[in-house]
Amino acid sequence: MKDYLEHYRRDGDYFDYSANRAGNIGEVEKRRRQIIINAIPKTANKKPIIDIGSGSGELSRDLIATGFDVVPVDLSLKNLTGAASKGESDPVLTDAYRLSFLDNSFWGATLSSILEHCQHPEKVLSEAVRVVDEGCRVIVVVPYDERIVYHQCIHCNKPTPSHAHLHSFDQKKLKSLFELCGLRILKIKKFANKAMDLLRINRMLKLMPYSIWNIADSIANTVVQKPGYIMIVGIKVKR
Repeated sequence: MKDYLEHYRRDGDYFDYSANRAGNIGEVEKRRRQIIINAIPKTANKKPIIDIGSGSGELSRDLIATGFDVVPVDLSLKNLTGAASKGESDPVLTDAYRLSFLDNSFWGATLSSILEHCQHPEKVLSEAVRVVDEGCRVIVVVPYDERIVYHQCIHCNKPTPSHAHLHSFDQKKLKSLFELCGLRILKIKKFANKAMDLLRINRMLKLMPYSIWNIADSIANTVVQKPGYIMIVGIKVKR
């Protein structure tokens, strides 16, 4: 579809991304949310946090459970209706390219596995920066140095990227993107070692606290440098 708005609305209606996440996938996604939460200071409660591309709302719910005020935003009415039914937040239907909020409205922004889906990630990140207050944080998580696999679409007979991932990011590319959008880089963390997935260590550690898993994952990434994800935290600088 040429109309990306309609595309993502239909995507949200047809596919439940919160389903079928058992085993290693579910464990990695749980740890991904924990890593994001641990990147936010506990004192960050003067303004809400905007969760851009909130999807089924799992990250938003975890942030709220931790004590943060969160505004989930998404293009899918189905996703937002599901999030609203939990009664934990007031989600907003809006476009990440044109967020319906004033400048400096939020303490911070989270974009978890969003930018790889966007045709123009720099525009989405710039919008996140616009609505975040000066001196506050923008947190991005994307697959690390992903090899995008293409399949032939049965409808248009053209190559279509698997999982609708349009971009692959490494550390250098992400740093350039953050600097372009006026963010001073505070932290970079590679995580979710693929060897731990392959050996099912993540499943064995699923009952362990985040701190223990984090140590094991850091050691694994030192021995076998195959992280599945990268998180980069930036601070909005004054202009």
